[in-house]
Amino acid sequence: MVNTSMRLKIKYLNQISRLFGIVLCGGSSSRMGSDKGLIQKNGKTWGEYCATLLENYAKKVIISINEKQYFKYHFLLQKYEFVADSIKLRGPLAGLLSVHLVYPGSSFLVLACDMIDMDSVILNKLIDAYKKNKGYDFYVFRNLNHIEPLCGIYKPEGLRKALNSLFTGEMKDNSIQYMLSNGNTLFLDLDEEDIKYFHSYNSQLDLA
Repeated sequence: MVNTSMRLKIKYLNQISRLFGIVLCGGSSSRMGSDKGLIQKNGKTWGEYCATLLENYAKKVIISINEKQYFKYHFLLQKYEFVADSIKLRGPLAGLLSVHLVYPGSSFLVLACDMIDMDSVILNKLIDAYKKNKGYDFYVFRNLNHIEPLCGIYKPEGLRKALNSLFTGEMKDNSIQYMLSNGNTLFLDLDEEDIKYFHSYNSQLDLA
């Protein structure tokens, strides 16, 4: 009989090397005034639009939400799996670590649902860096000194370290920026012509 610890080990080993997509939709959208993941773009919600983009690179795509969003998202985006925040933090790190708890052996290709200008040219560069530079835990772009954390690749080794630091109180700032700045991160410097793809639409004024 296979005991519980052996089953968990087998589950972990089966997940290693998998690259799953995560669309981050769990924010409050307070500045926008409505749920950003459900705003329409070319006949698709922003959440579905970003998920479709990630499907070209990931074995499966997960929609990260908060508990209050579940029924509405399940009705509108039935083809995807949803993981609700189980880590009680503010910001995208809560969603990322919550999905990590469900799939502890997987790497994640992450995209925020409001980055609707994102293009495959950027994702191709990211995937290429991930494949060629195996020794890092995180792969994200950087515009001068500004880190772009919401389009990146996050490996399980780094997320386990962050989760442990969070639980032990060693993480001084419970943010994704802090994790990247103090982690084993490969920063990819953005070319000037690529900055346009990283715009985040946070308010009605941005849309106008």
